Amino acid sequence: MAKVETLKKAKEFKKVFDKGRSIADKNVVIYYLPCFNCEARIGFIVSKKNGNAVCRNRLKRLLKEVFRLNMDKIENNYDLIVIPRLPINKKNFSEIERSILKVSEKAGILKERRDQP
Repeated sequence: MAKVETLKKAKEFKKVFDKGRSIADKNVVIYYLPCFNCEARIGFIVSKKNGNAVCRNRLKRLLKEVFRLNMDKIENNYDLIVIPRLPINKKNFSEIERSILKVSEKAGILKERRDQP
């Protein structure tokens, strides 16, 4: 599987926050900004409210794995910022994945399913 490219610099995060749009549900907020001629990049912001460093890093690893497994479903030309909300700590992997895919679908950043008529 391909590695997930990440947003690293504060300038990149600020650009997505300022010019992008956001959509949320009870578990996660996703900011997204179309970027042309680039690969999809993802940034994660996990608050100290989500727990100590061990909990926050585990949550970032879970989120990164969800995106790694579902990159073929997400459009390639978007910069994304994912911010988990507090009740996500008590969720398992499949619930987190379902929530992220639902929010991505509402945002319109999922690829169209070509197998459905």
